[in-house]
Amino acid sequence: MTDVCQPAQPVAARRWWESPFEMFQTNLREVDAGMDVDRVVEEIVAFGADTWLVNTGGIFSFYPTDLPFQTRNPYLADRPGGDLVGDAVAAAHRRGLRLVARMDFSKIALPIAREHPEWCFVDPAGEWQVYNGLVSVCPSAGYYQEKVVQVLDEVLDRYDVDGFFFNWFGFNEVDYSGRYRGVSQNRRPAPRSPRTAAGGPCPPGRTRRTTTCGGATRPR
Repeated sequence: MTDVCQPAQPVAARRWWESPFEMFQTNLREVDAGMDVDRVVEEIVAFGADTWLVNTGGIFSFYPTDLPFQTRNPYLADRPGGDLVGDAVAAAHRRGLRLVARMDFSKIALPIAREHPEWCFVDPAGEWQVYNGLVSVCPSAGYYQEKVVQVLDEVLDRYDVDGFFFNWFGFNEVDYSGRYRGVSQNRRPAPRSPRTAAGGPCPPGRTRRTTTCGGATRPR
């Protein structure tokens, strides 16, 4: 009998998020956009974390976004370069930290909601869900289905982030006070899914389809 040795199969490299890691979150207010990122990084390193989760985009962008449907944090003017995310990525990577971009797409500012009422969550009484001047969005409408992908593309085009964290990524049935608001009744047609929003071919075995939320008219 002859023994035949088979070539060793390559072992797939373990991706960093598949192993335990220690993440430090700085959940920032708008006024914190001028913070000293180098000092914060040193404190995170001293704490023993290896990953920094920092506010990036969505309700407010902590970088100079060019997208009209994101609200640029006005306190970015307190930074010499006007870009907290860019400064944070550079400072983190200099000290060997990973940086994860914190995104929150659950709400939009009131002026954007007035310009795009078709994006808004509509409760069973026909009202928007407004909380502290921010308007919740419908998960099946155009903001979630198209604009979110454009924000992610903008971040990835500009910054070498190590990952994304999506806060409050859901259906907005419960507001920040814990009040149940029901299922969104926005009846406006949803656009194509993010996978095919650019008009490219669908994956094999799949067909195009759109979804909508339930049933009331938008509020005046």
